[in-house]
Amino acid sequence: MTMKKITLLSIILFAFSCSTISEREKTINSTEEIALKAYNAQMTGDIETFKSSLSEDFTFTL
Repeated sequence: MTMKKITLLSIILFAFSCSTISEREKTINSTEEIALKAYNAQMTGDIETFKSSLSEDFTFTL
């Protein structure tokens, strides 16, 4: 292979690897969506949606 081909292949592989979302990032995004849903429900007074986003063993300490 010529140097140009090797460089081009390296750039393509690097770009592809950067565009892949890791499992950790997917978990973070999912958690963020749940937290935002609960927060928005609480702020708008939608108690049923807020309660449905909580786990059974949730406790709130003021």
